[in-house]
Amino acid sequence: MVFIGILIALSINNWNENRKDRIIKQVVLKQLKEDYQANLSQLEEKMNTRINIINSGVKILRAFDQPDTIVRDSLIKNIAIITSDPTFDPIQNDLISSGNLRLIRDEKLKRLLSNWSSDVVALKEIEVVWVALANHRLELVLTDLGLSRDAINSFMNDIDHTWILDDQTKLQKIEIGTSKLNAPLHEIVTSKCL
Repeated sequence: MVFIGILIALSINNWNENRKDRIIKQVVLKQLKEDYQANLSQLEEKMNTRINIINSGVKILRAFDQPDTIVRDSLIKNIAIITSDPTFDPIQNDLISSGNLRLIRDEKLKRLLSNWSSDVVALKEIEVVWVALANHRLELVLTDLGLSRDAINSFMNDIDHTWILDDQTKLQKIEIGTSKLNAPLHEIVTSKCL
């Protein structure tokens, strides 16, 4: 009789632990869904920003091919756009460190979740190297042509920057004006540095 009582108590305890695990699993899955939806939204914004950077780069190249068709302000705006630095900074969850990854039964999902952090680190390392290289080179050219102030002014006032803050907040416009030392349009589009 004592043995049966112990078995019943163990069964109840196991059932209770499984019930707790199911509740935790539901909470974890809900949080994962919210986190990864936010990450996806941020990633889509970054991808759109990168597309705008590429399109501006193409417009700048066209300006070199057809310098008579370009407007100086448009060229400066495109230069300002390519100086954007849209880094991906996803929400990191503590699924692995908390030990709650064991609650997920789907092996493929478990593997993807466990690889996420290292994939993000690799992406961020590539971004940092590329942005540093591109911006350093561009900074030298803009300084040489006297366009840094113009590009910053355009960046601050001519471009929509909701990706810097959030969807609800717009960046405050700050008119710093253009440089009196800047290169004329002809010198910009004939520069061998750009």
